Amino acid sequence: MTGDSGFQAQAAAIIEHAGIVDEVAAQVGQGRSAASVVHMGRDAYGFLCKMIPALLEEVQDSTISALPEAADSLERSADDLRTTARNYSAADDRTATAFRSGPDR
Repeated sequence: MTGDSGFQAQAAAIIEHAGIVDEVAAQVGQGRSAASVVHMGRDAYGFLCKMIPALLEEVQDSTISALPEAADSLERSADDLRTTARNYSAADDRTATAFRSGPDR
């Protein structure tokens, strides 16, 4: 062991990750839009399995209903990540200022 008991957080990497989370949120929103206009035809599984699309429709509808909340949650997570990065940077700045100032007299 090196004796280093601390940890490091890189604000730039956290902000970059927040951007990726934003992109995923946008993709979830696009997926919801696409899913809400695409429906499986009654004959998709042939004559003998006509009931399958009806069974899947309920699952599709509940999924479509859940996707906006998922996108909102991802957007909030991205915002929280940016806030965390700002807080880490501010703490680093305060600590650096304290070290530069020297011990209190």
